Amino acid sequence: MSEMGPLPGSGHGFIAWVRNNFGTEMVTVIHQSEQGTEERTELEAQVQSKAAFFDVDAPVYEGDRLEIPDPRGGVQRVYITDVEVNRAGGRIRADMSHIKATFSTSAPQSNPPGGHSGTVIYGDHAIVASGSRVAIATHGGRVVQHEEVPAAYTELVAAVQGALDLLESSDYFGPDDQEIGRDAGSVILQEVIKEEPDQKSLKGALATLRGVLTAGMTSASGAAASEIIKQLFVPGS
Repeated sequence: MSEMGPLPGSGHGFIAWVRNNFGTEMVTVIHQSEQGTEERTELEAQVQSKAAFFDVDAPVYEGDRLEIPDPRGGVQRVYITDVEVNRAGGRIRADMSHIKATFSTSAPQSNPPGGHSGTVIYGDHAIVASGSRVAIATHGGRVVQHEEVPAAYTELVAAVQGALDLLESSDYFGPDDQEIGRDAGSVILQEVIKEEPDQKSLKGALATLRGVLTAGMTSASGAAASEIIKQLFVPGS
């Protein structure tokens, strides 16, 4: 019997390790957009009887539909009823972080469709946003949180994602700036999903995020940063 391969290292994710040791298959995730159109994404997953496992940055959300190849022929169509973002911590490599999507053959109660979708995975933070929904896992532990984003804050959520993307992709921002930005972004996203956001905390975190972007602005990143900075304010302020 062959030995199990080593845990993934740099450049290798959870699904790559599962593929090499247990096998995976391609599935189709179907997400309903805010405009009512279907967004179909083909993803590699490890499928079990009642759940499918994906890399931690896979665009998979509660309420999505899932098409799984049926070994008997055809396609099995199921509904994703719960999504857990599992962050590896302690002695377990960060590359073992993953998403567990529990599914059912029964259709769930309808949820308001989401618009903008995307995932921010930085250090100890996993922030998954999809228009009217946000899921957050933080600080190396398993924290599952699925909340609705009020319509007034959906554009702000997209702006925060844009800011964090810029911080991570640009060479002009150092590790300290990136960490401060991650913390501020996490505070913002966790506040906007509250029934009554703490305006002081929200404004403070937005000011911090604007400050980080402003401090690191250069001729190369200035245009993108300036446009994002204009959107990093509490709606209506």
